[in-house]
Amino acid sequence: MQNIGLIGLGRMGARYKLAIDKNEHFNLSKILKKKQKITNKKIYINKKKFFKKKDLIDAYIVASPIETHYDYIKEIIKIKKPLIVEKPIVKNADELLKFVNLTKKLKKYPL
Repeated sequence: MQNIGLIGLGRMGARYKLAIDKNEHFNLSKILKKKQKITNKKIYINKKKFFKKKDLIDAYIVASPIETHYDYIKEIIKIKKPLIVEKPIVKNADELLKFVNLTKKLKKYPL
């Protein structure tokens, strides 16, 4: 079973959650959502707490607003975990080039 970390629980994040919950091969371990009353121990509103114990997560899905993609993707690349990102991946070419350089430096994702 693969443990998944989901970032964003808006329209697309909710669809990912539904699909993961229906699939016996995946477990939705953590959700990072902006501004919510926390009623579920899987849901975090603090980025640092969400990424704590990162070895418990096998892969991440980024389904947050585009303005937040860069920070989340950068964190995931640094911990060398697989990720799925909603399109568009970043706001501009400069952010994309930073990711290309970071992945080459870490030698994680072949580009």
